[in-house]
Formats: sequence, C-alpha cells, structure tokens
Amino acid sequence: MLERMVTSSVLILVLCALRFLLRGRVSARVMYGLWLLVALRLLLPVGLVESPASVMNVVPSAPVVEETLSRLPAAPAENPVQPERGPVLPQIRPESRPEAPAQSVETEAGPELWPVVWGAGALAVAVWFLLVNLHLRVRLRGARRLEMAGRVPLYVAEGLPSPCVVGLFRPAIYVTPPCLEDERRMRHVLAHERTHLRHGDPLWAWLRCLCLALYWFHPLVWVAAALSRRDCELACDEGTVAWLGEEERIPYGRTLVDLVAVGASPNDLLQTATTMAGRRSAIRERVTRITRRPRMLAAGLAVAVLAAGIAAVCTFTARTEETPTLEERLAELPEELADTVVLERNPSEDTLLVCYHAPDYQSDYGGYLCSLFAVERAFFEREYDSREMTGGWDYLGVSGEGKYYILQTPTDVQFDPANQESYVAAQKKVTAWLAEAVKASAGTIPVEEDPRWQSFQAACTFPGEHWLAKAVLPGGTEYYFVLSQPVEQGEEGIWCVDRWITGQGDNRIVHPQGAYSVPMEEYYARQQQENQAAWSDPEQVLLDYWQEAFGWQYVRPESMVSVTEEEVGALVDALRRESGTEVSAASALQKELEARKEQPLFLTLEQAGVETTTLPLSRGELPLEVLTQSYDWYPQAGGEEMDSDYTVTLTDGAGFSLRGTAGRAEVAWTADGRTDWYRTEPHYPSDTDPGVAGQLRLWYDEREADFYALTLPVEEGEPPARTMRRLSEALAAHIRGLTPGSCFAVSQARSLGSGIFDVADQGQDALAGTVSLALSIPPESVENSIYQAGSGLGELSGDWTGWYGWGREVMLRRDGARWQVSELGTGGMAVDGAADLGWERNGASGGSVAVYDDSALWRQVEEALDQPVPVQEIPAGDQLTLFPYGRGDHPTVSAWRDSDLIRVCVGEEESFYAAPGLWEVFQTAFARLEREESVSFTLMADGRSPQALAEDWAGQWLAREHANAPYGAYGTSEMARCVLGSHIQDQISFSVYFRDGEDPLAVRLERGDGVWHGTFTT
Repeated sequence: MLERMVTSSVLILVLCALRFLLRGRVSARVMYGLWLLVALRLLLPVGLVESPASVMNVVPSAPVVEETLSRLPAAPAENPVQPERGPVLPQIRPESRPEAPAQSVETEAGPELWPVVWGAGALAVAVWFLLVNLHLRVRLRGARRLEMAGRVPLYVAEGLPSPCVVGLFRPAIYVTPPCLEDERRMRHVLAHERTHLRHGDPLWAWLRCLCLALYWFHPLVWVAAALSRRDCELACDEGTVAWLGEEERIPYGRTLVDLVAVGASPNDLLQTATTMAGRRSAIRERVTRITRRPRMLAAGLAVAVLAAGIAAVCTFTARTEETPTLEERLAELPEELADTVVLERNPSEDTLLVCYHAPDYQSDYGGYLCSLFAVERAFFEREYDSREMTGGWDYLGVSGEGKYYILQTPTDVQFDPANQESYVAAQKKVTAWLAEAVKASAGTIPVEEDPRWQSFQAACTFPGEHWLAKAVLPGGTEYYFVLSQPVEQGEEGIWCVDRWITGQGDNRIVHPQGAYSVPMEEYYARQQQENQAAWSDPEQVLLDYWQEAFGWQYVRPESMVSVTEEEVGALVDALRRESGTEVSAASALQKELEARKEQPLFLTLEQAGVETTTLPLSRGELPLEVLTQSYDWYPQAGGEEMDSDYTVTLTDGAGFSLRGTAGRAEVAWTADGRTDWYRTEPHYPSDTDPGVAGQLRLWYDEREADFYALTLPVEEGEPPARTMRRLSEALAAHIRGLTPGSCFAVSQARSLGSGIFDVADQGQDALAGTVSLALSIPPESVENSIYQAGSGLGELSGDWTGWYGWGREVMLRRDGARWQVSELGTGGMAVDGAADLGWERNGASGGSVAVYDDSALWRQVEEALDQPVPVQEIPAGDQLTLFPYGRGDHPTVSAWRDSDLIRVCVGEEESFYAAPGLWEVFQTAFARLEREESVSFTLMADGRSPQALAEDWAGQWLAREHANAPYGAYGTSEMARCVLGSHIQDQISFSVYFRDGEDPLAVRLERGDGVWHGTFTT
C-alpha cells in the first residue's frame, strides 16, 4: 500500500507539472494519454521490477512508516512494544526463551479496523457511482430515437444539460432538442461525440470511477480524475476539429459555447457518460485552445514523452531491496522450529551453526540434527572426494569471500526411537531453512557455478593433455590413473596425478597431501616454480604417488597412453556399464557365510605339480567376515576359469562354494545348484592385497602349517631338554613338508637348537622351552616373509651363513602318550613358575641360566631360612641370586662365595639369614644348567669328516664357555686336542683334552634332521 501511495502521488504531481508547463505546447491528446499511466500505477499491486531509479529507494522501508500511512491510527497501548533495531539472536535452549510481552487490545484493534473503514468508503463511492449513473438513465428513459445514418444509435432527450455518449458495451449518442434546430450544429455535436467513441472515453470513464472507488481516501487521485476528465474534453475537441477541418474551427467553437452547460459538480467525476458540462474555467480553456490554434512543438512533445518516461521508470519500479546477509537470515529461528530445535552458534571457527533436536538434546542420544560450515577452499578440495563417498555432506554455495557453505547431517542414529517422527520432521524443516538461507543470502554463488566444483564434476580436474596409466594388483584388481598438467602445458609443465578410477567406474579425485592448507592450484604453481624437475616425468610422478598414497612398492604401470578428457569420461562410463550394478553383493554373501559360520567347512587347493588336497576346518575357525568387510562384490555377466598358479575353493560340502583363481579378481559363487560370477574389489588398494583367491590361499596355508597340530610321542624317562630338541627337529621337518608356494614354505629348514626353562613341579606333564630353526629363504623374500612377524628373522654366520634364524617359546602339554603344542609365542610362558640363577661380581651383572626344575632348589632355600641374623654388610666378591618367575609368593634369594650369609627380598623389604652350604647348592645348579645350555647348538651335517666335526663342535662349545667367563666352568680352559672314539653313521664319540691338565670330557654327537647335536657323557 505504501508503495502505491507514494509512486502514484509522484506520478500525478509530475503529470500536473507537465500539464502546467507544456500547456498549449503539446497535443491535448498526448497529455490525455499520459493519464493512463496513473490508472495503471494505481491498479498494479506492486512495482514491476526492482530498480535503483525507483522513488521508493528514498522512502524509509520501516514497517512502522508503511503501517502509519496505510492504516487508520489506533488508540495507543499503555506499554507499546517498540520495534527492535537489528537482528535478535534466539536463545540456545527453547525452554529459556523469554515470553513475548502481552499485546493490549487497543494496539491490535487499529489494524483490524482499517479494512472495515476502507471497505465502507469504497462501498460508499460505489453506491454514489450507481446513483449518479442511474439518475442519468432515468432522465434518458423518454428519449426518442432518430433515424439517421450511423452505426451508433442516436436519440434526442428532453432535460439533458448537454449532448453525451452513454453506454460501454452498447453505446448510444444522446442530443438535446436545440441540436436539431441547426444542421451545422448537429454535425458538430455528432462529430464531437463520435470522437469520444473513437478515443474509447467511455472505458476510460469506468477506469476513472474504479480508481476513485479504490482510492477514495487519496486526495491526489481526485485531482487526477478531475484533470484527466478535463483533458478528455480537450483531446476530444482537438480530434473533432481535426476531423471537421480547419474551416470549421471557429464555427465549432460557437457550437461549443451555445451547447455546453456551465456548472459542474463532484457527480460529474463519477459519471460514465461523456457530457459536455464543465466549470466556467474549463469552458474558457477549451474555447481558447480552439480559437487560438496553439502551436504543437516537437520539442514540447519530446519533453513530455521523456519526462513521462522517466516518471514511469521511477514509479512503476520497486525499491532495490538490500539482500540480507547469511548472518542476518540465521539470526532468528523460525517460529515453527522454536520448540523442537536447539541452536549452538559459532562453536568453532568454521562452524556457523549446530542444530539439535530438543527432546533428545539432554539424552545419551544427543539429538544432533545438522551443522552449517563455512570452510576455506583448501578444506573443500581436501575433503570433497572422501565426503562424497561417505555421504552426510551437502554443498550449498560459495560466499563472496570464497568460503564454501557445507551442510552436514549425521549418518547414524541420534535420537530416541520414541522421538523418531519428531526428529525426522525437525531435521527436514531445519535443513530446508538453512539451505534457503544460504541460497538467498547476499553474495552467495550457487555451488553449481563455482569453477572448482565444476571441475570436480568433470572427468578430469585440470584441462589440457592427459596420460592414462593402468595398474594391476597381485589379486587381479585393475585401477586406472589419470595424469594432468595443472599449471603449464607442454614440456615445461609439471605433471600430477589427477584422478584414479576403480574397476567399478568410481572416478576419484586426487588431492595432493602437500596441499593441506592451500588450494591445489596454489600448491601446484609453487611446485612448478620451485620443483619443476622433480615433477616433469609423469611416470615417476605416478610411482611417487603410489608409494605415498597406497604404499605400493612393487607395482609398475602396465600401460601408459595419451588420452583426452572425453576418452577418460568414456572409460568411466564403460566401466560403470560393465559392472552391471552399482550395488555390491557383499551383504548377500555375508548372510550366506553367517549361515555357515558354525558348520564344518573345507578348503581345497588345486596347484600344478602338486596333488590336490582338501583340508577340513574347525567350526568358526576362519574370519569369514573378511571376505565381505574388505571387498566389494559386483555381479558379472559371466566368467571363465583361466590358467594360473593355483585355484582355491571354500566349500561346505553341501552345495555352497567360493572358488578363486590366483591373480584374478573374478570369483565363482555357487549356491543352490547355481553358479554366479563376481568381480571383487578391495576397499583399499594395496600392492600386498592378495585378492579373494589369495585370501583363501592364505587360510589354506595357515591351516596346513598349523604348528599347534604338531605332536610328539612320549618317551618315558626322557630329559626335558631332549624332548624340546625332538620338537625343534619335528617343527623343521613340518615346515620342509609344506606345499610349494605356501607363505610358510621355505627353501630349507633345520633345527638350530632348543632350550628348556620350566617344567611342571609334580611330574613332567608340561614343559616350557624354546626352539630355534635355521631357515633358508631367498634374499628377495626375506623382508616380506611371514616369519618376520614377532621377533623376526636374524642372519646366521659360521656353518649357517646365508641362513636365517627363527625361534619361538613353546609350551608342551602331555596328552596321554603324546606331547601336544598348547602355546607358541615370543615370550612370557611358564608352566607353574620358574626361576633364573644370575651371577654377579662386585655388583656387576654376569651370566644367568634358566632353572626349569626349580622345585628342589626352592625346598633347599626354604629349609635354610631358619637362622635369621641382624642386618649385615653385603659381602664382596661373587654372588648368585635366585629370581622367581611366575611364583608370586617366592622371594628373591642371594648367596655369596665364601660366606654363610644369604639375603631374602620380598618387594622392598629385605632380611638376612645364616645358611651354610647354600652357595655351593646354587653354584652346583648353575654349573649343571650352564653346561646344558652350552651344548644347545647344532652343526650342519655337510659331509665333513668325524675328526673335523669333533674339533668344530669342541671349538664352538669352548667359545660359548669363554663368553660366560669367569662364570662358566670352563671359562678359562684351552683345548689341547680331540681324540675320536667310536663312530657310526649317525653317532660320533670323542674326548676333549685341555692344556692345563683338567680331566678330559667325553662327548657324543648324534645326527638328526640333517644336523649334529652334542651331549656330554661324563
């Protein structure tokens, strides 16, 4: 209403000014036609378009002003609510929102009365209009029709003040009796009325009356109506004279003076008939213009048209609204969300708003609805591809400052199930509100128009020349990589990996890791300037990317060809078509596997040159979920088996099977008598990923190698050390017998030695010890060998140069007549507790031995703890300490050479006892155990003579003794010679003589599993 009031007023005032200034200088018909602009402006509800030229731009836009001008005043309230200046931030918690102040009845009554008042006024004018025109119709009721030529009926009526035209759709001309008295006068009257009809004045009269009814309260509208009616008659006079001819100008003027009724009333403005009545001044103006024949200047016409055009532009257009900023649009939560949504504003630098579902806000569910972010371009580029894959992000637009607006919604459940309907409705409304606020905010660019977003939608991010590289992983999965020149084209331009494409046709964007906080273009421009040489070879750039992004060390591109962006797009489309579906069948397979998880399964290996073998699996033994959690399964139209290193089949023996072939991504899935082919694709590309076939083969190899399946026959009375030695030999033989190609298979395996560190106290029902093997592995396979797990492999020397040592701690438990491996690891094993004996000299640690049969030793210690003595000074010299392991109630006990004193420590507390002879007990045990450990090595059975073997063994044994000096029994002894005794195929006996005259030692070497083991026989 304010807009129409202001613009129509301005337009009326401009036309009034033109009418005054151009009077007599412009055609009356032109001036009359300009009043049509006022009628249109009054009847148009709003401005046609926004324009900076609109007069509304200088009018305050405050709602208070508009309401004051367009509505009647109301009685003031006692405490009127003042309009707030600027946006008001809503409260974070709905329950803490302040209640709106109560509105008084008087305040609300004013606006409600205005439509009633306006309607009453419009109705009064309409009634007035009807009465005026009905009165004229009554006066015309006795009119007599005249028989005269013409399309419009002609009547003569008594009592009319002047001739007129009556009727809109069926107009008729009415004349007064005096008109019939003079033929010339009659001709002037008819010409005048017919000119009214040609101008369409009856229609304009109706429009004038409509405007008066609608704007009865607007005084300028009444002025415009009066002036336009006067200009109507002036235009009619001008048109009539033009039709009659110049020679009739003066006679027509006389007729006008004779017939026009002097005197006018407000009723004339609401009369649709074109009567010739008028005020004296109006009649004088008409006669003057007729008799003086005013000059119509082209300049005046130009001024009138130009001024009217400018006025129209300024009044027919709307104010240029200042688009609110995003902050202003988000300042107040929509009323419909006030009770269901909780807002947190600016919780971090890039987060504008976080929305929560009020009913779940304080619960464990949290009620998280969405977040609105404004992030830098570097963040957008860095996160775009991963977020597109995981979902939950919508890109809404780009701000004028270059920040990307991102709407995040949760991908998990954030609501109490009882509140689901309310949560979903609130999330739908609040996300729509945020999206619309971003879209409509000042300066926001739709994300579809952003150049970087557009480049991400294309087949390649960067234009220009491209290379396409193909990579095939060991599992048979194929990938494609697009390389582009991101800065300069040609020989001087650097290369980058632009995209990588999966076999499914997913075109993934590559974001350089170095561009974490800067846009990609800026990062690549820096590389172009500073590291051009390092980025100039596309193949090397590709290999560096593979190593950096995927850890690929052994993959090389199968092919590299120059392509266009269109060809890249065609490849992506072809891969998507060939995939057959975008939905992975992993979930269906998962159900099949879940149904069989607790059923017996079998693995069958078919390998060239090896007998086909089927291994049974224990129930629940395999982590079958790996097949669905690590791979996507895409149906293929068909498939075929091809020659390869091996084929592995997982089956339940009752119709279900998965069959994979080495080096191929295709897998045959058979169930219910039907076989379907699937192309498998790992979730993460890896040059060590074996594919599904490789995963099945790995399970086969693990089942075949199963070290826990090893058993040994029990030999009654056998020393524990010999039992562990037999296990070491059996383990080496087991590894040698594995299927070629197994990840556990090696070129050769031999027992390197063994040890024992714990036995069961009551009888030998359990043993804990170590086994060491020498493995022959090709050097190129050592780094990725499965034996590197745990303590890894160590290079050997001497006889075993070129071999690698591998060892484990083992727990053996007796099961009837056999020993069974129950544990296998790298440390921390114990049967029921063991001990170490450690030798020290003057506080410096020396050698130590494992006391595996420590029960007797602890009994002797317990018997010695019956003579406590006061705290004494620690003796100097050699010290032996017994350390318990796995025996929480046993203390640490120390004894000294040439002293009866012993120290007992429990935690941080210590006490002293007199224990004669305990040092000798410790020393005897240490010597025996050290002697056993000193012979826990092997010699390679390589065809040497018995004498050479004897001397080699004795030399290595003495070297170990010297390494333990001075704690070893022979730590300072020197060998004089070795004298052979008896020797047969697998046994050699000899004696070792010493230079210092010590008694010789008798030794027996026994060959087993390709190595020689030595033991003392004296």
